[in-house]
Amino acid sequence: MATLFQGGKAAANGKQPNTAAGMGANEEQAATLPPKVRRTVKISLIAGDAAILGLVAWLLLGSGKPLTSIEILISVLAVVLGAWLTCLALFLD
Repeated sequence: MATLFQGGKAAANGKQPNTAAGMGANEEQAATLPPKVRRTVKISLIAGDAAILGLVAWLLLGSGKPLTSIEILISVLAVVLGAWLTCLALFLD
């Protein structure tokens, strides 16, 4: 995976991903980010999560009619996506 994300730079340098020690490519990349960038990404993910949940709440609470199955499905998918964004933000710690 590290080779895919880095465009072959890891393989050209003879560097192998540190998967044997339990650290995957994503964890390696997150560990090498400067703290300011990590904080910016974390805030962006949490803000995106809040925006998604706000739009779902607006859709559900603003609708005066019963929800269709498509609206319910979209709402559930949006909440799952928001939860995933929050997990990614917490993963950067």
